[in-house]
Amino acid sequence: MELLILLSIAAIYMALVGLGFIFAPQAIGIGAVPTDASAALMAYLRLFGSPFLGIAVLNWTARHAIILGNIVGFGAIAALDVWGLFSGARPLTKVFAIVHLLFAVAFIWVGRMSMSAKTSSAAQVEVEYMKITVETTVAASIEEVWRAWTTPDDIKQWCAASDDWHTTSATVDLRVGGTFSSRMEAKDGSMGFDIAGTYTKVVPQELLEYTMTDDRVVVVEFIREGGGVKIRETFDAEGTYTPEQQRQGWQAILDRFARYVEARR
Repeated sequence: MELLILLSIAAIYMALVGLGFIFAPQAIGIGAVPTDASAALMAYLRLFGSPFLGIAVLNWTARHAIILGNIVGFGAIAALDVWGLFSGARPLTKVFAIVHLLFAVAFIWVGRMSMSAKTSSAAQVEVEYMKITVETTVAASIEEVWRAWTTPDDIKQWCAASDDWHTTSATVDLRVGGTFSSRMEAKDGSMGFDIAGTYTKVVPQELLEYTMTDDRVVVVEFIREGGGVKIRETFDAEGTYTPEQQRQGWQAILDRFARYVEARR
């Protein structure tokens, strides 16, 4: 947004300067153009206005990817203004020098902001394509584990990452194409959110695969091991929280599930 506004202002300013050189070169020259300037010099100044109009059009239409050009352009003009002051130009030149310098500084600032945003965006994309795996082993039969994982009344008992949170409602339509949902809320009522998705693969007592409403994919494996069951969840990371925060949250819920099932035996 900052770049859009700055480029729009710069475009308007450059258009006015360009039109000034074309239609009033002596006035826009602020003392650098003699009153008795030759026709050739006046023609040259009018021709000089065309690049300003071209830059204005570029700023207005492109509005991105030309930050460096504006920094160099406005910086060079500001330098010429300063040189003009030392060469005896009218005091008004000082105003233009400040204006041009402010444009150059503004484009430097916006450029830094843009680079920072791109770096942050790239990091977020990298996180969003990451897959995270958590697992736990439950000392119970596969039948007990599967039932507790897929029954709404059971889900409301274990689906929370800490004691100050709970699941207030849950629905399960356990079939390919079926949906599920859970409402998780802080016990003090300060906040809450919904978890929902659609099952894409269901292999009873072996595998669940589903896609969440934000298009992230989750795979849950139920692996028989000795007298218990290992549960392994692999999910697509999201960009709001760090991978470690997400890992800790999902692991806490998984560990809570194991304690719940084992306590019922």
